[in-house]
Amino acid sequence: MKENRVLFIVLLVFVLSLIGCETTSENIISSADKTYSKMIHKVFVIITELHKDEFLLPGEIIKSYNDFKRRMKILNTFKSQIETEFKNIGIESECYIFTGLELDDSELNNRISSFFPDAILYINGTAVKVNEISMSSRYEVSFVDIPTEKKFWKADFTLNSIPSLRADYFASALFKTIYEQLKKDEMYILGTIEPL
Repeated sequence: MKENRVLFIVLLVFVLSLIGCETTSENIISSADKTYSKMIHKVFVIITELHKDEFLLPGEIIKSYNDFKRRMKILNTFKSQIETEFKNIGIESECYIFTGLELDDSELNNRISSFFPDAILYINGTAVKVNEISMSSRYEVSFVDIPTEKKFWKADFTLNSIPSLRADYFASALFKTIYEQLKKDEMYILGTIEPL
């Protein structure tokens, strides 16, 4: 009986991945400084990668996630999709992947200085749990004003999905959830967000 149930779950996950069905659920909680009203036209996004020892993955899955080139390919897809999402709402953006292997912050600081953003959006990976039938990814997300270096919006985002979720789909889900949460928090800081 138990073997049949396991077989059914494995087949279900396999079929869903074949037909491209991205089964997800998102959860976000946030806090906002509602006195912040500056419009953001340019945002610099810093994506912090989870380090390999932070991954909680069983068996064979851990080997593929520990391969740096594979992780960077996934992160670059994620980065490209975040830039596309901002472009779609008329916001200029530049993304930087912070891997933790940088010897200093000079490249990051130079890129921020040359881009002249209104704010920085930090997307920090905090936890990933994967098993044969599900994946849970948790991120801390925050907006920081450039001149004051003051954090004006912060959120804890969790995405639960099937393990084969594509990085571009994940980035879209994250972006759309942040966008909707900014509306709920009455943070009308992005040009296309209008009061409800």
